[in-house]
Amino acid sequence: MAEAVTTDAPTRSWAGWFPRQWAAIDAETVERRPFGAFESGLLVAAAIALVFQRFPARGDALQRTLDPDSTWFDLADQLQWGLGTSFAYIAIPLAYLALTRAPIRDYNLGWRGTQRHLPMYLAMLVLMGLPILMVSVTGDYQRIYPFYDSAHRSWTDLVAWELVYGLQFVGLEFFFRGFLLQGLRPAFGHAAIFVMVVPYCMLHFGKTWSESLAAIVAGIVLGTLAMRWRSIWGGVLIHWTVAISMDVASLTRQGRFPPGELFPPG
Repeated sequence: MAEAVTTDAPTRSWAGWFPRQWAAIDAETVERRPFGAFESGLLVAAAIALVFQRFPARGDALQRTLDPDSTWFDLADQLQWGLGTSFAYIAIPLAYLALTRAPIRDYNLGWRGTQRHLPMYLAMLVLMGLPILMVSVTGDYQRIYPFYDSAHRSWTDLVAWELVYGLQFVGLEFFFRGFLLQGLRPAFGHAAIFVMVVPYCMLHFGKTWSESLAAIVAGIVLGTLAMRWRSIWGGVLIHWTVAISMDVASLTRQGRFPPGELFPPG
């Protein structure tokens, strides 16, 4: 327990902060074992979840229930993506943990770690604000964000989209910073962070190259914090807040924010 206290001491050099956190993670990993059947199954379950996230979640099942001229036709597409992605990221890992009788409470779901270090997460959000404003002027950025093309149409569209967006961030953080990290922790210790970063970076390939590179850094940082403080909720807070900021910045640059209507026309 002494190590857990000294690694967060503010008087220590920031240059070695991450190595100290990784050392603390390894020291606090009580159960150590070689890579075995549980870890193999976990990675297979993770691969299956990523397949479901990429294909069924991006189908048009909900849209087929609506008239193409419906006011909610485009929003239904985003709703299917958000719910389908969340299902893949949450339900499949939970099924595997239940099948193997692994205690779900150990998978970084506590709030206390985030609450205790909330000022650090808020500081990270402030530091991210300037880069968001800088890249929001680029054409590539404005073509991509927001993902929901009709988010500017009304406040109902914008709020509904951001809620769907936020839900999938809960699933994403649980999958990458909970399921993968804690599932691989006994075999790899803090090195599980770097295993997790590879698929996490690849998830961003449909966006800009700069975001894909930034995802490597973000994956290492958020992975370290989640493992060290056993909480994914700081990552959810950062992801969702940054996502809303990016959408608002893009819409503002395009002259489409704030929306002029409370509800969509028609």
